[in-house]
This record gives sequence, C-alpha cells and structure tokens, in this order.
Amino acid sequence: LSAMPFLILFMMVCPKGSEGSTFALLTTINSLSTTVANDLGTWLADIVVVTNTQLSNGDYSGVLVLTIITSIIKFLPLSLLWLLPESRESYQKEIDRGQSNWYGGFALLIVVINSFLFTVVL
Repeated sequence: LSAMPFLILFMMVCPKGSEGSTFALLTTINSLSTTVANDLGTWLADIVVVTNTQLSNGDYSGVLVLTIITSIIKFLPLSLLWLLPESRESYQKEIDRGQSNWYGGFALLIVVINSFLFTVVL
C-alpha cells in the first residue's frame, strides 16, 4: 500500500508503446535504491558507531550524529531536479521535435552503476 503512489507515478511517466519496459526499469531502479539505502544506513551506523550494545547501555551519542547525517542526505536528490522537464507538455514538445536530454540518461546510468557497485562492495 505504501508503494502505491510510486506505482501510479511510474505508470504516468511511461511513454506509449514501451510501457512494459519503462515500468520494469523504473521498478528495478526503485528496488535498487531501497537496497542501497539499507546498505548506506548500515554503513553509516558502523562509521558513527551506533550498536545495540551502546543503545542498551543508554549511550545515544551516535544517534544524534547519524540522524543529522541521514537528514542532510535526504536533500541531495534535490540537486538533480534540473534534469527533469518543466512540464509534461514541454517534455512532449521535445519528443515531437526529436530532441533528447542525454544528461538525464547519463546521470541515471552513473547512479545505477554506482549504486550497484556500492551494494556489491559493501
């Protein structure tokens, strides 16, 4: 139920004629991002040294630092908003003129490759 907004968004952005491929790609990237987020959280907890033993002993010193770091990380995707089209109509006009934005594809490729490597290495 919590994934429903993402699934609806994925269906809305799928171009006609390639709905299945685009939906599969988007859901794969969504699953990969969930895996990377879990791995990143575990990695950060190891760096900041937040363990069950410390928490059970009442030592919450690392929790504040971890909370601040993860809160800042959540805003990093906002730096990629310039890659999105201004509106659906402007995006459709670009498609009709045969224009494409290779920045978005390149950024997606870099993020997916780095996410996969990050997950495999950790």
